[in-house]
Amino acid sequence: MVAAIATDLTHIPSVEVHLLRDASIEVFDPTWPDHLQEYLVQSIAERNDSFDRLASAMDQTLVIAPETNNILLETSQRVLDVGGRLLSPHPEVIAIAGDKWLTHQRLRQGGVRVPPSMSIDSTNAIEFDEVFDGHQLLCKPRDGAGSEGIRRISPDQVRELNEEMMIEGVVNGTPASVAALSGPSGTILLAPMQQLISKDDGFTFHGGRSLLHKPELCQRAHELARAAIECLPNPTGYLGVDLVLGHKDDPSDDTVIEINPRITTSYIGLRAMAKSNLAEAIVSVGQGHRTQIEFHDRGLQFFPNGEIEWI
Repeated sequence: MVAAIATDLTHIPSVEVHLLRDASIEVFDPTWPDHLQEYLVQSIAERNDSFDRLASAMDQTLVIAPETNNILLETSQRVLDVGGRLLSPHPEVIAIAGDKWLTHQRLRQGGVRVPPSMSIDSTNAIEFDEVFDGHQLLCKPRDGAGSEGIRRISPDQVRELNEEMMIEGVVNGTPASVAALSGPSGTILLAPMQQLISKDDGFTFHGGRSLLHKPELCQRAHELARAAIECLPNPTGYLGVDLVLGHKDDPSDDTVIEINPRITTSYIGLRAMAKSNLAEAIVSVGQGHRTQIEFHDRGLQFFPNGEIEWI
């Protein structure tokens, strides 16, 4: 994902790309871009010094980090603290979308359908049966990234969880995602993607495929994603909305699962489907310009390792 976005940024005329990354992580990706300034750091202290220097000097900073342990939130806030400008979402958005329980509360208040859910600190026996009403249960980290830490549980196992987790009812349908580019001029919704998720081995994410051959589902996904994003305060940057499209022919069972306030793995597939440079669109929207993005309607499947397959 990092290689893909960095490569696309280097192809924008008059743009210089400076990349800060951990030297202990070896890069084997043959598509790793050559035309960028790369800074390898060996320690947290070196990382912080380099980050502050670069973020304060750059015109814009795109933060790619997990929500876990507030890493994304604190790193994004650090950009602002040193006088930099964010191309990725603002900390105000990350503070909500980076906490899955707060996200559900916000979406409910905005009239957007979410799964039945409870935080561990608000769980009691009386409300539990009423909220979940026989649904199969999942537990997940409130600040999780991707599908890490998600597992099925029984009602008897709830007492074993800590307050960093939340309980969520399983909803049936087609898992999908919609990425969006938000900026001062509004929000652009990108091509919806079906998520390929294995439910038998801990809800592992295996990539996704285009949904453009199903225009009715695309329309429903776009309408739900836009409603979810409108619940956020001043949304900016690249946002990913994970949702489930119900089995009915209407959107009555369509449900938002979470909002990712960062670049997501779907970028791998979307960049291949886009008829223009998707990274250039991210920069353009971030600068307040109105941008149109067209996508090839050929079927495509992408994988977390960066590979794509035309179907």
